[in-house]
Amino acid sequence: MARRNVTIWLVIYAVLALLAACGGQGAATSEPASGESPAPPKAGTAATDGKVNIELYVMSECPFGKGAEGVVQKVAVVLPGVLNVEIGFILNETETPGVFESLHGEEEVALDRVQACVGLLYPERQLEFITHDNQTPEPWADAAKAMSFDEEEIRKCVRDGRADEVLTRDARRTEAQTINASPTMFVNGEPYEKSINSLDFFETVCAALGDKAPAVCASPPAALSPAPTASARDVAAGEARRRPSIPTSSIKPRSRISCSTRATLFRTI
Repeated sequence: MARRNVTIWLVIYAVLALLAACGGQGAATSEPASGESPAPPKAGTAATDGKVNIELYVMSECPFGKGAEGVVQKVAVVLPGVLNVEIGFILNETETPGVFESLHGEEEVALDRVQACVGLLYPERQLEFITHDNQTPEPWADAAKAMSFDEEEIRKCVRDGRADEVLTRDARRTEAQTINASPTMFVNGEPYEKSINSLDFFETVCAALGDKAPAVCASPPAALSPAPTASARDVAAGEARRRPSIPTSSIKPRSRISCSTRATLFRTI
């Protein structure tokens, strides 16, 4: 009888020990491993570095695209160090690698290459260069000189194929995402659906920053405007340099590429 009781108690102890061990293991595995990377931020939230990611897709000779670039640059000046801006070009690559088609012709592709190289060589000042160049009908080299950029390095970048690598990437990306309208913009991965004017865009960026928004967000500068009051100069400059457009029907494989206000969603400055 005594042996039976001992055996029963041994079995009970063994079961209790097993359950305790299993419970301990489960608690340990419920915690993330110390070496794991944090989950990426959800779309529509500020980047983990406290900045807001902006993707702006344009045709470099499209007046409405130029206006959008001016809006983003204006807000970037008001909110220094807040925006991560990526400029993408809307165009198509033909079956021949390195040969591109764009709505405003070969001159637009040439300007795409220059702006792409400025982005590679001077990434922090690419948008500043583009908006500077947009405001004058003079050659892009004048803007480069005014900003103390190395013109020959930019030309070398265009010649050696680095620019074409960017354009190939953008042609594939815009086709895959069906980005046909200049301008098209994303804020932290989410489509920007408001009017592209400096006040609306400023408020969107401030909202995306959340509790990291600087004090200026509480009192928007008077220079910011909800109306297209300062776009005439940019549009005029763009039209002055604009070359005859190629027929839209010759743009392959997308046939609905447009340089437009996109149903009044995109007003400027």
